[in-house]
Amino acid sequence: WLKSWLPSYSIQVALIPYISNLQTAAPAKNVIEYMTHRKTLSGRNKVKQLTISDTLVFDYLLDDHDRKFVHNWLGTHEQGILLWDNGLAFKHGPVSMPECLDILCGISQWTRHLLSKENGTASRDELSDGDVGEEADDDGTAPSQPCARICVFNPAMVALLKSIGPDAPRDRQLGRRLEDALARESSPGFEWMNYIANSRQVHYSSPAFFEGMQIKIQRLLAHVDACVVQYGEQRVLPNARNSSTDG
Repeated sequence: WLKSWLPSYSIQVALIPYISNLQTAAPAKNVIEYMTHRKTLSGRNKVKQLTISDTLVFDYLLDDHDRKFVHNWLGTHEQGILLWDNGLAFKHGPVSMPECLDILCGISQWTRHLLSKENGTASRDELSDGDVGEEADDDGTAPSQPCARICVFNPAMVALLKSIGPDAPRDRQLGRRLEDALARESSPGFEWMNYIANSRQVHYSSPAFFEGMQIKIQRLLAHVDACVVQYGEQRVLPNARNSSTDG
């Protein structure tokens, strides 16, 4: 009887599934040496390296900076790295800032590892080759020094980005596909996202986010092109299918 007097509301609820047998799956500290061409990657780890690269590309497109912390890299033995918990996506609104390409620097431990090696303060563990999938430490802090962005990418990912990027036909572009996907959903898209600019609350229209996806792809492909100029296409876009014969 009392329930009939209580107010009721229709609200949106987000459900987060639980997955068992998850474990920390953060790349090792020295992975950044391979992904910035300070060392040559052996064939046994090339596929894993491309998976790490794809993960960082995904985070950049979503403008999600949260995977710089080790505890946000989770996975299973069967499935590998799990793309999860992107609740902090679109941190800077429809279009990320140019410096958001630093998402490609990976976990904060990578930057500290390179700095310690350059300064001659790396520990014996940091200097060992290790495995590309071993667990890294996480102290919950991010280095303030400039970081090194990866320059190794999955050729299939780059080809996909070009096929849905700014130069693709309008109906194939990622922004348009995102728009079509949200149109099929009953829940709100970007309308409920709040931002603070100049101490004021700001809302952006959904079309701004669709256009922002194209701008981010353009910036990412420009970075890939710069890597190819510096290191060569074969090193920047390795063929994982031939990895068994490498190294």
